[in-house]
Formats: sequence, C-alpha cells, structure tokens
Amino acid sequence: MFGPFAYPYAHRLTIDAQIIDKRVDAVPGQDTVLVFAGRHETIHFEDRPVPLSRMRGHVVIVRADSGAVVQDVVHAIDVALGAGARTVGLSR
Repeated sequence: MFGPFAYPYAHRLTIDAQIIDKRVDAVPGQDTVLVFAGRHETIHFEDRPVPLSRMRGHVVIVRADSGAVVQDVVHAIDVALGAGARTVGLSR
C-alpha cells in the first residue's frame, strides 16, 4: 500500500495569452516590450535584465530563448502579469 505522498501531484494552470503569428525581432513600439524567457527562469532582452517597471501598462511579448523549457516561459508570463502588463503575447 502506498502512503499519501507516493504519487506526484499534478497542477492545472490556465494562462490567457495571445499567440503572435509573425516573428517579432525588435520592440515594435513604445507600448510593446519584447522579452526572452531564458533558462533557469531568467528574463532578458538583448542580454540585459528587464526592469519590472518597464512591463507595467504595456503589451509584453514573450519569446522562448534557446534552451528554455515550458517552466521558464510560464515564469516570464507570470512575472509580466505580476508587474502589471496590460496584455501578454507569445512569439515563436
């Protein structure tokens, strides 16, 4: 017989995000902030950290950096929403 902690727990997470169809290679405008979800839950733009105040009230586009896993992307979305981003989108 198995104890109460014998099986891993599963969590369901729902995030409202828009998928951007075209590639976004630079910050398109003043209202949009492009960030990269890096490995180990780091968030950066052009190898520099992104200040949380930069996300407040803006549209934030999250793109996964090479080597990033789903957890890293979810972390970037969570940070953007927590920082007050108006909308979060995902870019390929």
